[in-house]
Amino acid sequence: MNGIHPVAIVGYMDMGNGHVRLKTDYVRRAFRGQGLYSELFMSRLFIIFRALKPSVLTAYCTPMSLPKYLSEGFVAMSERNGITYVKKQITNTHEELQRLESRIPQSIPQTDEQSQEDGLDP
Repeated sequence: MNGIHPVAIVGYMDMGNGHVRLKTDYVRRAFRGQGLYSELFMSRLFIIFRALKPSVLTAYCTPMSLPKYLSEGFVAMSERNGITYVKKQITNTHEELQRLESRIPQSIPQTDEQSQEDGLDP
């Protein structure tokens, strides 16, 4: 990647009908334990809630990411080969967005216009 070495990544996929799958949670070993994953996790949720207004969030978790999901209200639905499928039903997207706004890092763009300027999808 031309000398660029990301230290962490989180992703998501819009599955349609209000369903969003959280994907690709990873922090390089040298950067773990510094709160980076928690900041990225919350920032991702903020972007998702602002842009997509989901009614359900799901993810496939490794043992390393599972505690974070459970602490955020996800429920383990099944487990196979060490991977746990989790789900969170959203009853009030406005309330969830307000909760997230108070917890995200201040560096996250607050407007769709700023997101586009920064090269981020709103």
